[in-house]
Formats: sequence, C-alpha cells, structure tokens
Amino acid sequence: MAKVLVSNIIDTWSTLVPGQAEKRKEFFSLFIDEFEKKGTGLECESEKMGSLLGEKKKYCAIRHGDYVCFVGAEKFGTDLHVNWNLYHPKAHVPDGIASSIWRSFTGASFNELNEAKAFASVVHDSAVVAAEKLYDQADIDKKKLNRKSSGALGPI
Repeated sequence: MAKVLVSNIIDTWSTLVPGQAEKRKEFFSLFIDEFEKKGTGLECESEKMGSLLGEKKKYCAIRHGDYVCFVGAEKFGTDLHVNWNLYHPKAHVPDGIASSIWRSFTGASFNELNEAKAFASVVHDSAVVAAEKLYDQADIDKKKLNRKSSGALGPI
C-alpha cells in the first residue's frame, strides 16, 4: 500500500487496555476470530507501516473497495492501546475555493456511504469485542472501555 496519510483517515476509534501490554498478539488473534465470525468473506492482511527510516509496525488491514480499515495494537509502558482507523485514499479535501467542486466529483453516493458505514461498523465491532475479551480476562471494569468511534461517519 502507498503511504497512508492521516488526512485520509475518515473515522477512528481507540481504547486503552490497562496492564495488558504483553497481550498484543492475543488481541490480534481475538480480533481476527471475531471478524471471521461475521462472514464477510474479507480477509485481514498483515501490513507493516511506518516512516521511511522509522520503525515499521504491524497492522491488520481489511479492504472493501477503496476503503481500508486498519486495526492496530500499541504497547506503551504496561498498557495496550488498541485502535481502528477507517481510511479512504480520496478522503482528503483540499482547502480553498475549489473544495466544493472537489467534493461534488469525489463524494460518495448515499448508497456508498451506507455501505462504507456497514463495513466500518462490522470491523469496529470486532475490535471492540476483542478488547472486551481482554478486559474480561484481566478482570478490568468494562465501564472504562471506549466503544464509540469518531470522525466523518459519526459515532459507530
């Protein structure tokens, strides 16, 4: 995949799993199991991303048309930060007078938007359920678990 621009991230979600930094591989395994149960026929492809000279980190990339959901898990100290990002290569709208014209030619139709929301919701739900399972295993209060995404699609 070409470079993923932050400006092309449409929607995002993340949550912290306290004290579970060493559960990164388990999160990915739980996520893939949950996603496969959805029966979409789509696959999680392992993709390493990072800057040209920086460290490359592994993400699960699931593609549907031009949309890609990237699911990641970042160890930080004793905690695990799990995340989900919905990407589209044409999502970035340039600033200025031409922006309304740009949107009219590159904007998604109503049906495409609903299909993108369905795709994003299924992947997002799989990530949330995988995080919930880590919370249950560690006996962490699930009230701390963030379940809502934010971005152009609104909370999923």
